[in-house]
Amino acid sequence: MAILGLYRTKAKEEIAEEIARLRIGTSALVDAKKSAKGVAQPLLDVVNKLETNMNHNLEKSVKENDRIYLMRIPAASSLAALPAASLVKPTPLGEVLDASKEKFFSNLVPDSSTKALSKYTDMVDNIIRTQLEKLQQGSEITRVKLKEMDLPDSILVLEDNLSLPLDLMEDVEAVQISGGPSGLETEIQQLRDLRRVNQELLVQTEELLQKEANADAQFRNQFGTRWTRPQSSTLTKNLQDRLNRFAANLKQAADSDSRIDREVRGNGELMAILDSRPV
Repeated sequence: MAILGLYRTKAKEEIAEEIARLRIGTSALVDAKKSAKGVAQPLLDVVNKLETNMNHNLEKSVKENDRIYLMRIPAASSLAALPAASLVKPTPLGEVLDASKEKFFSNLVPDSSTKALSKYTDMVDNIIRTQLEKLQQGSEITRVKLKEMDLPDSILVLEDNLSLPLDLMEDVEAVQISGGPSGLETEIQQLRDLRRVNQELLVQTEELLQKEANADAQFRNQFGTRWTRPQSSTLTKNLQDRLNRFAANLKQAADSDSRIDREVRGNGELMAILDSRPV
């Protein structure tokens, strides 16, 4: 009643009726607190807060009336009764329980459907995540490949007739300083010669080690236990290991040189433009 009286007068903005109803409300709250033994503390806190607000509003309204409006405060008995508030909308029980109309649980999703939807959502998320990872990996590989081929800078230069990119221009100048395609062919020939010399040294070293092993075996058979020298395989183990690594490096270098040689010969016509100044 106290709350309803407060908001009722506020809506009409009638200061005299507001003061009268606020006084009625505060009196009702005081009486309610006197009989509110054993009431839960949260409810008492709400009542105390409401009482504080109403006292504040009453004091404010009285000051306004005394200074501005000078309205006569009506007696409580002369005030019109407040209409009852409709807290809920009544619904006939028969309509609620009518089975011919909308089902009670029409909006509920079965548990099996919920689990299936959750599993489907996880599958979709996994597929999307996998495809995004593949796309990212493919993009990175493509970027590296394009960078190795100086793309798209090279194409843009041909289309727009602009100067070469700085990195590519530096590489071109380095090749031209070395003699251009002919200088490159000279260096490739030097690599062939060095590879042949290294292969000859490798064969000679293998022959020396084998010769030393044969001599050790011969003396061991000839002198028997009097030949106290450690076996050749023990003495030359480190040399043999280094020789094997050197042979593997030579083979790898030979494969790399052959691949470069094929690339150079296959692109000889294109590389001829390196003799032009400027390119």
